[in-house]
Amino acid sequence: MTRPSASAKPAPTSSPHPGTPSPDDKWFLGLDVHVAQCSHWVGAMDGLTPVNDILTTGLVSQTRNNMSRRFFQPMLLDRYGQRGDYQGQQLNGGFDDGPGGISDPNWNARADPAWSPDGTKIVYWQTLVTSSECGGGNPLPCPDSTEPGGRRTRLLIADLVSRKAKHIRGPRKVRQVDSWAQLLEANPSTPLRPILPEGTYTLAGKVRGTATIEVTHRDNGVQLQSVSACTKTSPTTAGCSTDSNAWRSARPSASSRTRPTGIPTSR
Repeated sequence: MTRPSASAKPAPTSSPHPGTPSPDDKWFLGLDVHVAQCSHWVGAMDGLTPVNDILTTGLVSQTRNNMSRRFFQPMLLDRYGQRGDYQGQQLNGGFDDGPGGISDPNWNARADPAWSPDGTKIVYWQTLVTSSECGGGNPLPCPDSTEPGGRRTRLLIADLVSRKAKHIRGPRKVRQVDSWAQLLEANPSTPLRPILPEGTYTLAGKVRGTATIEVTHRDNGVQLQSVSACTKTSPTTAGCSTDSNAWRSARPSASSRTRPTGIPTSR
């Protein structure tokens, strides 16, 4: 493999999902489907228009899944992405591919792999293909789990033994949380959120007209039942208008918008 020059820009990838960058921003981790080759048919054959030029992206994207089963495998790529013959390094490739092995193709990676803070380890989780994606009318038999207790999920840690630990500065300090945030407590009760008092609110338009909002509560007095709006271009206008021009003419003035919520005109 030939490494691009230092001035080369990071390249896009074709197979992995959005990658998780390493702590030093020189590598990223993606979940890749090219190992399973389940989407290769979408490219059609030489000289023919690829199927994904005809069908929608949403439909084509479903070919990488078999209902709840995913065909992802964790891939480590450098910052320049996939290019030519370089598809990255499969973290669990080249090991025991028998039942329960690290490379067992019936175990597939799931979302959100993560790096250790020093960049020397990667953690990811997998699920074992399970009915109805196998067994019954499906020609693929359901494999037995070799995990303790017959579990069909497992957590793995890839140890990048040739890498030296990186000292990464911690997050910057942020200002102290203001009084709007609720303190974290053990078994907290759900707080009662304040709601707009029930009543009718009227705002005068900047040029002319009014906008009236009517708020009603449920019988318990702590939940909104409905909010309705009415605009009038002049006090003598009969009824309410939903015309967009009337609404624009009845917009509250800048001073009205910046004032605290007022007292309803009627209760």
